Amino acid sequence: MSKSGFNTTHWSVIQRAGDAEEGVRQKALSELCEAYWYPLYAYLRRIGRDADRAGDMVQGLFVKLIEKDVLARVTEEGGSFRQWLITCLRNHERDVLEHEGALHRGGGVRTFSFDAEEGERRYGAEPSHGEDPEVVFERAWARQVLDNALAILKQEYLAGGRGRVFDQLGEALTAGGDMLNRSRACQELGLSPVALRVALHRLRERYRSAILEEVRSTLGDGVDPGEELRSLLLALDADA
Repeated sequence: MSKSGFNTTHWSVIQRAGDAEEGVRQKALSELCEAYWYPLYAYLRRIGRDADRAGDMVQGLFVKLIEKDVLARVTEEGGSFRQWLITCLRNHERDVLEHEGALHRGGGVRTFSFDAEEGERRYGAEPSHGEDPEVVFERAWARQVLDNALAILKQEYLAGGRGRVFDQLGEALTAGGDMLNRSRACQELGLSPVALRVALHRLRERYRSAILEEVRSTLGDGVDPGEELRSLLLALDADA
């Protein structure tokens, strides 16, 4: 799960990553890398890159975006961050293969690391049959959106002093949530069955809102969030 839980749109984070001040750039790039490295990693693994190579390419992509000042020139008009990012990755992979001297990471920009073992653990859970890399990327992106929304929701409940409510009921938001032990939750939270149903309804409604907000945050002006949300649901249906 992403720990960042953006409070602003991802396009705003991109623009901060193009900031002239190094500290601002580094923080923004870290947020982007943390939230989006795995869908890109999964895509590269599915097209045949080994774990080390995929990790290097993902890491190199984010550094390249800073070094070439790409992020300072990005506009959010008429596009989705998801489409923009996968296009950047394809272009970066092509450049690396054309200039096989390994990845250039100069210019005083620090590289950014991620948990390679975590990447392989998550990739190991992907279907093993020959699936289209685009499908793998879309599904990983969809899961990341849900993870980001869940992280934001958890932060809200913790900030509001309702962390115990989230701890008890949060499993109802994920797969297998129908298995929630309501009797135990009532006892742990000191709620009546009716009050528990209300609390659970509110949690689910806020989760739906958080997902929609997360989807909107990855879109440029004039892009229908409903269409992007449908793409997310289709990607998850393919996982079923």
